Amino acid sequence: MNWKLFALLVILAAPIPLAQSAGIAWLAEKPVDTDACSHMQLNCSPGGVFHLTFGDMSDEMIKDFQRGTTSFGTENIVAVEAPYYAWNTIDYANSMPVCIYYDFYHDDLRFSLYAADEWTTPSAIPGGSSARKVKADMQGPTFQLAFNYDTPGNNHCDLKYISNPSSSWLVETIDRMSNTRMIEQFDIKMGQDGLPHFAWFDETDQCIYYATRTGTNTYQIEEAFEYVSNCTWLELDFLYATPVIGFVDASGPGNQVLRYAYKVIEWYDQEVIDWSSIDAVDMALAEDEYITTYNFYLNFRTQITH
Repeated sequence: MNWKLFALLVILAAPIPLAQSAGIAWLAEKPVDTDACSHMQLNCSPGGVFHLTFGDMSDEMIKDFQRGTTSFGTENIVAVEAPYYAWNTIDYANSMPVCIYYDFYHDDLRFSLYAADEWTTPSAIPGGSSARKVKADMQGPTFQLAFNYDTPGNNHCDLKYISNPSSSWLVETIDRMSNTRMIEQFDIKMGQDGLPHFAWFDETDQCIYYATRTGTNTYQIEEAFEYVSNCTWLELDFLYATPVIGFVDASGPGNQVLRYAYKVIEWYDQEVIDWSSIDAVDMALAEDEYITTYNFYLNFRTQITH
C-alpha cells in the first residue's frame, strides 16, 4: 500500500500554455519531526515569514514552525490536551499571526497572538464551549470565526459564528448541520463586500449550503450543491467576488468524487476526479488579471493499493 501525492490544476477560463511553467523548481523541506500530527495550517505574514501551525499529538502541544528567508525554527505555542484542531490566520491590520484552537480540558475556544517575536499567553473566547473544530479569518483586527457546536446531551451539531466587533464578543447560530453527529466540513471566508461568508455540509438536508451574514443574527442561506449524503472535506474561497466551494462527495458506494461549485448569478458545479479514496485535500485560488484567467488549484492525496 503506497501513498502518492497528486497535484491537480483546473482552469475555469482559458488554459495557460504549459510552456509558461517550464523551468520552475520546487524546494522540499522537512520542517520538523513528530510522531503524530493533527491539523496543520499554513499562512505567510506580511514580513514574508511562513507560519505552519500544527498539533503535536505526541507532545500534546500546539506548535508553530516558522520559515523566513534566512532562518527557521519551531516554537511551542501552548500545551493542550488532545490538540486536534489548531487554526492560524493573519491580523493584517497589525501584521500579527494569530492561532485559534479548541481546548478540551477547559472546554472553550482560545487564541494566542504572535507579538514581539513570541506567542502570548492564550486568552479564552466567550461562547466557545462544546466546540470541536474552528476555522478563522480576520477583518482587520476583528476575529471572524466559525465552529461546530456539539449540543450537550442530544448529539445535535450546529454551525456557529463568533466575532469581536468593538472588543465585545458575540455568538450566533447559523444553521444546524446534523441531528445525529458532529460535522467537520465547513469553512468561513471574508468577501470583498466586507461580510463573512460560510459554506458547510448539511447531513440532514444532504446538500452543500452557502451563506452570507447580512446583519445581526441574519443569514442569507442558499443551496450550492444537492444530493450529497456524505462529505469528507470542504473549503471555501473567492475569485474576486465569485465564491468557490471545493469538496469531496463521498455519497457513492466505494468511491469519492472531488468537486467544486461556484456561483455566477446562479450555482454551477464541476466534477474534478472520481477516485476510490481521497484525503488530505487543500485548495487555493489564483487570479491573474493580465491574462484574464482564473486558476483553481487542488492538491490531494489518494491511497493506491497494489
